Order: sequence, then C-alpha cells, then structure tokens
Amino acid sequence: MRNILISALASAGIGLIPLYIGMHRKSVPATLVSAVLIVGVTSATSNDFSMFSITAVPVSLAVVGLLSAYLSIRNVETKDIV
Repeated sequence: MRNILISALASAGIGLIPLYIGMHRKSVPATLVSAVLIVGVTSATSNDFSMFSITAVPVSLAVVGLLSAYLSIRNVETKDIV
C-alpha cells in the first residue's frame, strides 16, 4: 500500500513537469513531446528493471514537478495571459 501511494504521488508530480515546459514555451507540441520523453525514460524496462523502480528517481522528479508547478503559477495574477 505504501509503494502504491508513493508511486501515485510521484506520478502526479512528474506530470507537472510537462506543464511547466509547455507554459514556458507556450507550445502544445512541446508539452506533449516532453511528457512522452519523461514517460519513456522513466518507464523503459530492461530485465524487469526501470528507472521508476528506484525510489529516489520518481521522488526527486516529483519534487522537480512540484517546483515547476509553483514556478508556473506564482505570477499568474500579475502577468497578462495572451
């Protein structure tokens, strides 16, 4: 149960990284490509091993995702969205 909770929270955090990339570049294709690349790197398996199975990798990516979400929305009230 603990592993499932950590994986779910890490996946949610990792999902925020493409959001930041897409908002920074103002590009939908950049969002999609970065999401596919992140999933491809973390989920690629070789002999039943993936980067996601090392606990430090998804947790650190989740922290990066939460930081990128903060950076995406910190000035949302002061900047004009075009």
